[in-house]
Amino acid sequence: MASLARLRLRDRDAVITREGLIFRVFGYTHPPEGYICDLEYAPASLFQSNNPKAFRTDGKNIFFKFYEDEAWHFVQKNFPQHMVFHKPLGKKVLGVQTANIAEVRKPEQALKRLVEAQPRDELLKALQKVLEATVLASGLSLENFGVFGSLLHGFYHPKFSDIDLIVYGKGNLEKIRKTLQELYSDGGLGFSNEFVDDSPIRGK
Repeated sequence: MASLARLRLRDRDAVITREGLIFRVFGYTHPPEGYICDLEYAPASLFQSNNPKAFRTDGKNIFFKFYEDEAWHFVQKNFPQHMVFHKPLGKKVLGVQTANIAEVRKPEQALKRLVEAQPRDELLKALQKVLEATVLASGLSLENFGVFGSLLHGFYHPKFSDIDLIVYGKGNLEKIRKTLQELYSDGGLGFSNEFVDDSPIRGK
């Protein structure tokens, strides 16, 4: 189990509860007793979904991803202890108390492992390409970046999973944003902005 002392967690860090639920830390403002999070995945022993996009496996274990408001209803009904009081809103929201954290997974550590490993599938090869065209081309250090989502947890799908990167530091974010704008403008490099509207995140 994670130390009960106050953990130094950042946005998009993952916390795993004693039941095996996988939460994602949301933002940087949290109550003293825990962290505001959203629930991303649950082992098949606790939750199953008919949504064909929800299935995940690391080859040994099966997980399902939550979509739309599934996580909210699931926690309220089955694990109400995974709610924390958010003072600015004056109500409870999804979150994990420090005492209930069994494991922490850090995006920057996962990215380091993936970069050091020999790319063995098309998603990891695409990740290398993205990093070379953005992070390295901007003259930034990989230490200021991380990967979250299914890549962080090791149960991504080589053909269908997203490459979810997080940037640490306002200055680094501005540099990457400028680099991406240049890549999007040059259509010949194979990069395009999927977030010109909200269609990619509908239902997530």
